[in-house]
Amino acid sequence: CEEEEEEEKSAALRVRRPPPRSRGENHVFVARRQSLAVLFKMCKRLLEGRGYDEVYLHGMGATITKAVHLGQDLLLHYKGQILLEPSVGTVAVVDDIIGDFEQTAEERRVSC
Repeated sequence: CEEEEEEEKSAALRVRRPPPRSRGENHVFVARRQSLAVLFKMCKRLLEGRGYDEVYLHGMGATITKAVHLGQDLLLHYKGQILLEPSVGTVAVVDDIIGDFEQTAEERRVSC
């Protein structure tokens, strides 16, 4: 039993990148390293500069709260000129677990 625990500790976890996004220009994907100010400017540029009527905000896992805060900031800025229609779903992601001599893949569900 101790050997299994040591084997699990020495295994490395590699998270696969999500599949490529084939969405339009008016889809904004929220990332952990982007600041709210940068995301807000992107959305504002799409709405005002590019003339889009709709902007879609996408957040996955830990970035869902940031996407919600961005939506709230946009609502406050445009004061009733825009509507917010939230939706929630789940996607399957695959984690590769790399051990000393073998590699396995585990699938898990993530909120989006």
